[in-house]
Amino acid sequence: MGSAASASSLSTRSLDRKTLLRHKQPAQLQPSDREWVRSDLRRGCVHVHDRRSASCLRPVLCTLDTTAGEIAHRLSHDPTPTLYVQLHGETARRLELDEKPLRIQKDYLFKLGFKDPWRVQEEGMDSEIGSLIRFYAGKPHSIESSERIQLSGSYNVRKGKMQLPVNRWTRRQVILCGTCLIVSSVKDSQAGKMHVLPLIGGKVEEVRKQTHCLAFSSSGPQSQSYYVSFDSFTEHLRWQRQAAKMVSQRISSVDLSCCSLERLPPNLFYSQDLTHLNLKRNFLSASRCLTDLQR
Repeated sequence: MGSAASASSLSTRSLDRKTLLRHKQPAQLQPSDREWVRSDLRRGCVHVHDRRSASCLRPVLCTLDTTAGEIAHRLSHDPTPTLYVQLHGETARRLELDEKPLRIQKDYLFKLGFKDPWRVQEEGMDSEIGSLIRFYAGKPHSIESSERIQLSGSYNVRKGKMQLPVNRWTRRQVILCGTCLIVSSVKDSQAGKMHVLPLIGGKVEEVRKQTHCLAFSSSGPQSQSYYVSFDSFTEHLRWQRQAAKMVSQRISSVDLSCCSLERLPPNLFYSQDLTHLNLKRNFLSASRCLTDLQR
């Protein structure tokens, strides 16, 4: 039946099996569905991760000619989602409406060593195929990528030196994006003026006298500081880790590669000292990206 390569591929499925098990119980194909698929080699099944569905992982019957647009329409709860695909070890990418998911799945399994077309069809009906290839209804969320793009939240903020009593704590919107810390001048809002603190070559330090507090400082003789008190140790650690990467850089560079970006984050343009920007392997339109960069 299958080649030695296909047997090897089966035994080494490693794309987050633990993550798959943490998902809600996937919807199962009915015997009649399996019979429908097996009656024609041009038929098959793709499993779509849909956070809006009660089962999260939904099997969708289709043929080699069924388009991504047609599958998305079947999943529609209002509005119709965009489909994404992620091959093992690669970044998820958006599917065009006329691309054919079952054909993509079949071709990928063939490349992995599954030469028997009946075997390929059977593998496609197994929900654990998600360890090799995954389809998503809507853009897949990646915590790691989101943190690299920007961190934001409403926190208690204080400007200047801690020993100065005149600078009181106030709730402000705070953003860490590009090469700088951005603090709103209006409570819980970005409607007012945004104060920008360049962090390249600066400092980020723990403030031991205040719970879950970090001090962000710019470099140079005109150095300024902002103190931000976070609501939990987890948030404190996340911001400290990301800011530490910024202040340790020698050049004003930002790596946003493999972040599934469809457009540049607006807050990136507060980084006026930015000289190097890595945008490889995203979903950016060349014309839109160029327009954004020329603003």
